[in-house]
Amino acid sequence: MTNPFKFPTFEIENRIHTLQDCLKKSEMDAILVVQRTDLLYFAGTAQNGFLYIPAQGDPLLLIKRYAPRAREESAIAHIIEIASPKDVPGRIVDVYGRLPDTLAFELDVLPVTHFDFYRKLFPTKNHVDGSSLIHQTRSVKSPWEIEQMGKTAILSARTFEFMENHLREGMTEMEFASMFEAFARKIGHGGKLRVRDYQSEVYPWHVLSGPNSGKMGLLDSPFSGEGTSVAFPTGAGFRKMAAHEPILVDLGFVHNGYHMDETRMFAISSMPQKAMDASMTALEIHDEILETVRPGVPINTLFEISVAKAKGLGYAETYLGPPGYKVSFVGHGIGLDLVEPPIISNKNTTLLEPGMTFAIEPKINFINEFGRVSTDLEANEIRFPAHTGIAGWVFQNRRSQIINDAYGDPRFYPGVDQKIHFKTRNILCVPLINRKGDCIGTLQVINKTAGDFTSVDGELLLSVSHYITIALENARLYDDLKVLDKAKERVINHLSHELKTPLAVLSAAFKRLYKYLDPDENPKAQKTFSRGKRQIRRLTDLEIKIDDILNQRPVAEQRRIMNIIENAADLVDAFNDPSDPRKAEALNLITERLDTLFAITDMEPETITLAPFLKNILQETRSGMGRRDMDLLFRCDESVQLTMDRQVLEKVISGILKNAIENTPDEGVIELRMEALKEGPEITIRDDGVGITETNRELIFGGFFHTQETDMYSSKRPYEFNAGGAGADLLRIKTFSERLGFSVRFKTTRCPHIPADTDLCPGRISDCKFIQNRDGCLQTGGSTFFVGFPLFRSLKR
Repeated sequence: MTNPFKFPTFEIENRIHTLQDCLKKSEMDAILVVQRTDLLYFAGTAQNGFLYIPAQGDPLLLIKRYAPRAREESAIAHIIEIASPKDVPGRIVDVYGRLPDTLAFELDVLPVTHFDFYRKLFPTKNHVDGSSLIHQTRSVKSPWEIEQMGKTAILSARTFEFMENHLREGMTEMEFASMFEAFARKIGHGGKLRVRDYQSEVYPWHVLSGPNSGKMGLLDSPFSGEGTSVAFPTGAGFRKMAAHEPILVDLGFVHNGYHMDETRMFAISSMPQKAMDASMTALEIHDEILETVRPGVPINTLFEISVAKAKGLGYAETYLGPPGYKVSFVGHGIGLDLVEPPIISNKNTTLLEPGMTFAIEPKINFINEFGRVSTDLEANEIRFPAHTGIAGWVFQNRRSQIINDAYGDPRFYPGVDQKIHFKTRNILCVPLINRKGDCIGTLQVINKTAGDFTSVDGELLLSVSHYITIALENARLYDDLKVLDKAKERVINHLSHELKTPLAVLSAAFKRLYKYLDPDENPKAQKTFSRGKRQIRRLTDLEIKIDDILNQRPVAEQRRIMNIIENAADLVDAFNDPSDPRKAEALNLITERLDTLFAITDMEPETITLAPFLKNILQETRSGMGRRDMDLLFRCDESVQLTMDRQVLEKVISGILKNAIENTPDEGVIELRMEALKEGPEITIRDDGVGITETNRELIFGGFFHTQETDMYSSKRPYEFNAGGAGADLLRIKTFSERLGFSVRFKTTRCPHIPADTDLCPGRISDCKFIQNRDGCLQTGGSTFFVGFPLFRSLKR
């Protein structure tokens, strides 16, 4: 078998013994299990057949199709192949000597016609419903089952991570859903979600965006979504997702039969404040429920607490659906079915037991909202669909409008007047166009004090709009400027620390050398000076780079840094005396390092087949790691080619790999992956390292960046944990991306056990005092870098 997963024998035996105890207490002699998920639960196989479980004794598995696989998969000892369901009673008599007096069936799912068939087939005294016994047995999970659900949860989290990295404005809901479903299937999704309700059609691509996020329908849920047609009116549709709107993704993941049900909210650029507030409220309700969960608590208590919490936070009207359409539950059990007992409803008085697993779903519905015209500029704004209203028309068409009879214009949207009890007479509306030519909003004035709006009014408002646009753009850039100032400060501090020790040695040696290098007396001095001039010319490009790094730094400070580097370059040549091989070797290393980092050569684009190219880089990286102990994984589309300068691409990928290794403790995992996306090839490098603190995330490409505070920093050999280095690799990569037009971005999660820069990781997972095993570390932190080539010519061979 490709997948060696099986249900352990002890697990099957415990489940059957539990059900047999229930049969005895209910005075039932046996139960015939027919439904596929129940067969999987009690027999460990989903082949077509019947499982006969007597109240006492061993069970009997009768398989119609396909017996060889059933014997391979199931832990049931007695397995018999049958040709027809009509053979079942006779085979039971053969094994047990008689038929039971009272035989139970799964009447909650067994169709009436099937039940009539079995009643005639089994001439027993009583045919009764045993489904409640199965529900009772399955509702309490064993430690082994909880472990399987934990594995499913990890895969679900990876899928949400994929969504975060691939969500793009302009994609349709179904396009996005098909993309992450394909990824989920690659990593182990079973494809089909199982539910016990015969009417339910369940699929994993529940994507609801903008106004669709509040759209109701056939599902017993606060929202159903648009769907693809009247034939399938729920879930993802063909609406294009836009920036500044909520995007709800409800993902059902199933792996080896066990389900995970998780909803997350996304937004492109920014989330509307109203949606953000509702999301935070849902999390508060979720946490309030969890604080109440403990053995012995009636299940309906959880529901009542959630409703009270929602009311206290001001969401009574919208919680669990609009008035008249609210659902009566806030969660459900989960396991081999996506939805199974216990249902967390207002009428379920069942007491919670250890081992019960359930999904909590405190959802808030805003019907037909979140079509947006502007970004979220005011806390108390009124939102309406972007295609309606005069403001919406101006925003979309980028043309000013004078409307002196508001209600006489078919484009006018009266909903705002109705909400604020106002009467609009006339409107003057102009677009807000920024310096890039993008419309970022509209400026509108209404109800002129005397008379109608005129073209003169329009010109005046248009003049004012320019200043408002600049103010809005400046406000948006304010935080970026603060980050930039912080980056400059880090550059200076790091340069100072990085150069302090070597410059002290070099300065002393330089003064001493000059005593012996008189140009008139020593002809070699002239050669040294000539070399120095050549080095200065070579470093002219470096001066430009430093100017870019420091940006607006005063020229005097730039010149001071350049003098330091120039003097070091002179010393390299002057001190390159073959009479002292040790000194010559050391200084040659300095020269090579400068050349490697900053030498500017002519670009020579060539067609590169990425799979062998990346494999070679990974192999060289493995060789350079020395004794580092970690797994390097590689996944790549074998047929993709890219036209680019080979040396540049090698420096980019090697630099990110080196950075990943130096920030990942031993026993960790690093994955190099390449995918052929619609926009072009994307190379992804993911590590399970310590991650980057929130403070440093905006600074990582700012130049000469290192992940520890300067006082704690120390340079080590390349690839060692926390090796550090000058931090120029990421700066160089960012410089290449801006120069050549490819993209570099990243996402990161800092290990919660070492949240500050001053907190240290021991460098080996097994030495960490906060986790119990390797998986515990791999789930806590890490970084992923994405290198995309949307403007590069890529080929499928």
